[in-house]
Order: sequence, then C-alpha cells, then structure tokens
Amino acid sequence: MYEALLGRYPYPKFALIENFWETGYGMPSFTLLGSTVLRLPFILTSSYPHEILHNWWGNGVYVDYREGNWCEGLTAYLADHLMAENRGEGPVYRRTTLKHYADYVTGSQDFPISTFRERHNSVTRAVGYGKTLMFFHMLRLELGDQQFIDGLRTFYQENRFKRVSFSVLADTFSRVAGSDLRPLFAQWVQQTGAPVLQVKNVRVEHQGKTYQVHARLEQVQRGRPYHLRVPVFMTAEGEEHAQMQSIVMNGRETDLAHTMSSRPVRLDIDPEFDVFRRLDRAELPPTLSEAFGDTHALFVLPTQESPELLEGYRRLASAWKLTMPDAQIRLDQELEALPQDRAVWVLGWNNRFRHEVERSLTSLPVQLTEKDLVLDSARIARQTGSVVITSRSATPPFNAIGFVATETAMAIPGLSRKVPHYDRYSYLAFMGEETKNILKGEWPIVSSPLSIPLGGPRAASHPIHPPRKPLISVEP
Repeated sequence: MYEALLGRYPYPKFALIENFWETGYGMPSFTLLGSTVLRLPFILTSSYPHEILHNWWGNGVYVDYREGNWCEGLTAYLADHLMAENRGEGPVYRRTTLKHYADYVTGSQDFPISTFRERHNSVTRAVGYGKTLMFFHMLRLELGDQQFIDGLRTFYQENRFKRVSFSVLADTFSRVAGSDLRPLFAQWVQQTGAPVLQVKNVRVEHQGKTYQVHARLEQVQRGRPYHLRVPVFMTAEGEEHAQMQSIVMNGRETDLAHTMSSRPVRLDIDPEFDVFRRLDRAELPPTLSEAFGDTHALFVLPTQESPELLEGYRRLASAWKLTMPDAQIRLDQELEALPQDRAVWVLGWNNRFRHEVERSLTSLPVQLTEKDLVLDSARIARQTGSVVITSRSATPPFNAIGFVATETAMAIPGLSRKVPHYDRYSYLAFMGEETKNILKGEWPIVSSPLSIPLGGPRAASHPIHPPRKPLISVEP
C-alpha cells in the first residue's frame, strides 16, 4: 500500500522485534515493540503501519530538526488517520485530535510546530502530532488528492537519505502545485494558536422557485486572521445528501450565499472537522482529556470510605497529579462546595459530593443507584465493577467533572495506570481486580453553535453526505 502511495520501500527487509522494555521505536528496517503493545488486537491497524511508514518518513527521509519535526505528524496522518479514514471514521479521528488540542494546550503552554522535536507529554503530542497532521490534511484539501499524492511522491524521491526541513516540503509542494505555498506553511508551522470560528446573521430568502442561504463567517481569535478553506454543508428538505461548498477566508470575516432549489433546513460549518481550529465546548462531548487537561484540577477524596480505599484513592490522585503541577488533593469533609473555576475529580461511591456528579449527568444516558450503575444500557454492579465517568458542571463555565468509583481496593492501581490511556472517552467500566475494560464510549453531542437549524422536519438531523474517499484504500 505504501509503495503504491509513496514509492519503493527503501530497505531490503522489515522486521518487528519484541522488546523486553515497553517501547514503540521505529528504526531503519525494523521496529522495537514491547510485549504488551505487541499483543494488542488492534495493532495491525494502528502502531504497526505507523512504524512501517517511519521507514519512508524519518528513516528514509531524515528530519532537519532546526525547523521542527515534520515526520511525526505526517506519519500519523498517513498511518493512524488513514486507517481511521478507511473505516469511515476520519471525522471522528480529527475531532478527537482537535479535542486534545483544546483540552491540553492552553495559554502559555502553546508553541509553534517549528519548535517541536519529540513528544514527551500531552501538550507536545497535541501540537507536534495533532496540529501537524491537521496541517497536512488541510494541505490535501487545498491541493486535491492527486496533487497532494504527487507532492508526497516527489518529496520522497528527491530526498531519500537526506536531512530535510519544512522549507524543503514547502518548496516541493509549491513546485508540484504551480503556486507559492510557502505563506501557507509559514502560517501553520511558525505561528502559535488556532483560529476560532463563529457564524452569525444567518437568514434564508425565498425568491420564486429558489432559496438563498446567507450567513457571515467570522474568525474571532486574537491576533491575525488565517487563510482558511472552510467546508460548509447545506441540508435541503427531501434531498438525500447535503450540498457542500468550500468558503475561502483570507480575512477576519466572509459572507456566504448559497442558492438551493429545495427548502434549506440546516446549515453546518465544518461538521467533519477538516479545519484546524479551537473547538467550541458545545461541539464536544465531555471526555477524560478535558479533566486531565486542567492543570489546576481538584481531587476530592471520600472521608467515609474504608482506610484501604481512601489510601488507594489518595495514591491514584497523587499519581495523576504528576502531570498537573498546580492540582490539589482535599478530603470531601474539608469543602463546603465544589469549586466552579476548575476541573474536579470526585473519587469514591461514598463521596459527599456524589450528588453533584449525579446532578451533572441528568441529561445523559446514565443512571446511578445504590447497587449498580446503568451506562449506555449496560448494567455495572458496584460490588464487582469499577466505573469512570466524565461530565460538566451544571453552571458556567461548565468545567469538567471526573468521577472514579470502585469497591475493590485492589483495582485502584490498575485504574491509576490504565485510565489515562483512555482519555478520548466519556465513560469507562472495568471488571475485577485486574481491571479488565468491559465498556467505553462517548456521550452524544446535543448541540453545536456551528450547526444552525433553518426550520423544517429534518432541521434537527446531522447533514448526510457521502464519506470522503480515503487517500488510498487499505486491502482487507
């Protein structure tokens, strides 16, 4: 597949070596994977193609780190994202990528791609991998699939076993496209931050046999506006597929007008998350990354638990706090109310503030009782199961609430170790002392400020649009 996409594999063989350390190292012609990773059932469509592809990017064309590391984001885009795209899950993958950026990269933590060298925490992953892969996705949409593939193949053929930078990438794609793409590269590689989109002044005009949808699209972030190509979907009554057009933004705001022969019922701005941007909270379900991303989070321990459980929760909070330098750990009896200015982790079934968790879950498909918990129609017995749930506080600014509860003290070390690896999910359930995962999922998204109902019976539905064809198909 990768030879068909990029050109001939650069080495005489490829070997997967099981390492006694838990590693994921890509070396010229081989990879070193740890025993645990090696036995994961999904490795053939995740880590393994990623490490194979590194023989083109990183071990075939080397990285000149003086302008940043381009190869990790490109490899993630052509491996992890491509596999998701083949499963019809490209929009979900991109939404998760943007959510990681929104949850982990805040304020002074942000940095330009040009200073990224390697991943060592969630912030560097969100920028070095996430923002970079989204840049390559936008470059693909700017050029079209064939020119994008031609650019990749030319870049590989001309630079095998050479050390090259983003500048070489920009020059290569500019030559293939026949236009100067260096300003586009500079915008995404050298700047920090992300655009923030808003839509306003939406109206529909009926003229004879046609309808015209008008709206104003704005970039409301601080700093200079970005050059953006924003997909806009219009859903019409009685039509199977939504109509899509790309709006090019070169300034702070752009007016759009779209003529339709049938009555429009919905307007959606970038519903498939094709643009790298800072998402509005309402576009996203509450997930663990939201709670883990707040470095000022508060962990609330349950006073009324057994000494063994209380100590287990204290150790869990201390372990997770290592990535949250300003987080605090308090007993529930020391607080009169939960703070509203930060994420909160409520630990334990018998925590004094469990009712606050229940209150935050009233609009979600979950039910807490004294004996069990019903999650996504699955019943988890408190006596044998462990649960992890995220929600948001019922009052502004709607900060994340994380809830972790078990009646098995021996399960807490497993929860402490495993849960951070599930940070894309809204809820989890585990069974027994070995904390075997038996349930995971995301809460539904109720509304989005970039999805505007225009009236009619289908106004509340999401746009129906044929899925984008993958860059290259993966053989089953």
